Amino acid sequence: GNGTPLENAGSVEWTLPVVAPQEVIKVEFSVKVNENTTENVIKNTGTINVDGDDLETNEVQNPVNIKSVNPGNGNGVSVGDIVEYTIRHENYSTQNQKVVITDIVPTGTTYVADSATVTSDSIAATSISGISLGPIMWTFDEVKPGEVAEVTFKVKVTGTGIEEIENTGMLKVNNDPSIKTNPVINPIDPK
Repeated sequence: GNGTPLENAGSVEWTLPVVAPQEVIKVEFSVKVNENTTENVIKNTGTINVDGDDLETNEVQNPVNIKSVNPGNGNGVSVGDIVEYTIRHENYSTQNQKVVITDIVPTGTTYVADSATVTSDSIAATSISGISLGPIMWTFDEVKPGEVAEVTFKVKVTGTGIEEIENTGMLKVNNDPSIKTNPVINPIDPK
């Protein structure tokens, strides 16, 4: 059957019929992320009650828009234009975090020399590597609660044989699996 939202509880509940041995029942739902969320990643777990015992599901993670582009996402660019990418991670936890941000110079562009930087006011990257050989990797050994790790780099549009430039970065926090940032896309304006 359909899930029933529980008022003000932030959860959905399904009551299922008796499940036969080896039978699989799948439940799923969608949510809309609030525009003003301060979270970098939306995490979700579930609970399954089997014969009175609560069992936790594995956690799933979905990134929120943590990557931006100048000019803005969806705006056209021309051959020769400079495009700047920014990836931002704020530590909303109560523990220090080791953060590694990785990004690749997208197809149809060339890296602008010396443009891979840290734009956070309060913290510095422990290292920035891979600039000449790619991918670019920023490592922050300690991002304290409330601090922001923000990085940028620039590329020049060459546009050889492509219609748009798409870029997605990667974010790794502590020993959690790496997650992809939201993709940003800029169409190349025809001449």
